[in-house]
Amino acid sequence: MHMKHPNVGDDARFVPLRTDRMKLSFQETVRTCSIGRLMRDGYLSRFNSYLMPRYAPKDVAEHYLKCPERWGKSLVYFHTIAECLEFKNYMAEGGIEVEVVTADSDKDRQLQRFLENKVRVVANVAMLTEGFDQPDVTSVFARDASRLPTIQMCGRGLRIAPGKDACNIVQSANTKYLFERVAPAKNMFRYQQGRWLALKDGTREIEETLRHTLDIIERKKHQDSLS
Repeated sequence: MHMKHPNVGDDARFVPLRTDRMKLSFQETVRTCSIGRLMRDGYLSRFNSYLMPRYAPKDVAEHYLKCPERWGKSLVYFHTIAECLEFKNYMAEGGIEVEVVTADSDKDRQLQRFLENKVRVVANVAMLTEGFDQPDVTSVFARDASRLPTIQMCGRGLRIAPGKDACNIVQSANTKYLFERVAPAKNMFRYQQGRWLALKDGTREIEETLRHTLDIIERKKHQDSLS
């Protein structure tokens, strides 16, 4: 990801947080520009944060299949190829084709199909964490991971594209590192009681109110069952 910024020279480029040891040949390197600042300045897309209770192939497939139009063109990450294939099978049962990119697959053909929108979902373990640029990706489902892998996975969805308002970043609520720690989310959602509930303005007030309301409803149901 190479971007120019108006406050630095023409030769400056931004390549945030590479985890490999590749030597870059840029004449000027900007080291103090955060992802949050790049979002504010319009060089990266903002994101909506979605936290689901559990992150497993069946769970991810169920969430996608419930509302494909919400997620759109998606990158999905799992810990193993077996999980990717399991996810692919669940998605096929719902009528959605998935390409699984591995070290042994025909990556160029698969990503060309993704580019041409012949397939809308690509699953992988780590093949597409760096060096992959597809600006019109609208959702990233990021497996549980520590800080750097999380940033690399989620970063695949932060490229700006025409008509792209924000990227959806989907993680487990129990992940080691929430992408919300990197930069403020445009919108935050939590999956509770079978649906996505929104937290407005980056606060937890609505979440706490909804949880309190749901507790009241559950207590009332329990009291009604005893009467």
